[in-house]
Amino acid sequence: MAGESFESPLGSDFEDLGEDGASSNDAGLLQSDDWQSSATTESQWLLVDEVDEEDGPASDLEGAESDLEGESCSPAREEEPQHCRAAPSARLLTCSPLEVGSDLLVVQEGSCGRDLTQLCSPALEAFPDVSCARCIGHVASKGRVTKVVPASLAQLVEHLTEGPQDTASNVFPAVARAIVRNDGQEAWPEETALHLVLGESFGFGMLHIGALLPGHAAEIHLDLGLTAGPSAQCGGRRSAWVLADQHGEPFGPLLVLEVAF
Repeated sequence: MAGESFESPLGSDFEDLGEDGASSNDAGLLQSDDWQSSATTESQWLLVDEVDEEDGPASDLEGAESDLEGESCSPAREEEPQHCRAAPSARLLTCSPLEVGSDLLVVQEGSCGRDLTQLCSPALEAFPDVSCARCIGHVASKGRVTKVVPASLAQLVEHLTEGPQDTASNVFPAVARAIVRNDGQEAWPEETALHLVLGESFGFGMLHIGALLPGHAAEIHLDLGLTAGPSAQCGGRRSAWVLADQHGEPFGPLLVLEVAF
């Protein structure tokens, strides 16, 4: 799927999540102050009967005015309260193991669904509507499989074993699947989409989701074309996608892909 340019609302906070030498999102990243929640106001008209001064004497009008003093015509009550739309919300229900279309690649067992929230917490502090960070797969070429993933993001795929180098010029198809549910009280905005916010797109920059109703779930397919990184990046790279509304405000789970070849 062709990627589209998207300026990440997550800002420079995500630069620390990439590996040494890993490329950041090509689009210019905006600061978090540029992305603020907005509220909508519904205007209402109050229709009242028009009083004709010729229909009766002034005393009748004065009596009518005194009667209206007890009615709901005070300025305070004429003002309608603003209706603040709740921020969209999403929950990750499940993700399927990453599927790769080559015998030269291997997906690390148990990597799909691994919780990365604590590791990503410094970057997520300014974005309370991003509920968690989950790995959707860790893929490497055979013979260059990483050991157990370290606790530090800066050491995500260090100590690689030696292996074949015939993956450098190839593009390998891969599919990641995740099911997310609208666990909020209102439908998502029609402009809701899944956007790339970190790293390489691997051919998947954006996917329009639309106005998912409360309680409903959507299965997201990420059709990827994995490529080997330059020699300076052979230690591993990370890409991430997140849902965002029409204002670019991110919400729901951060989906993270780890590529180590």
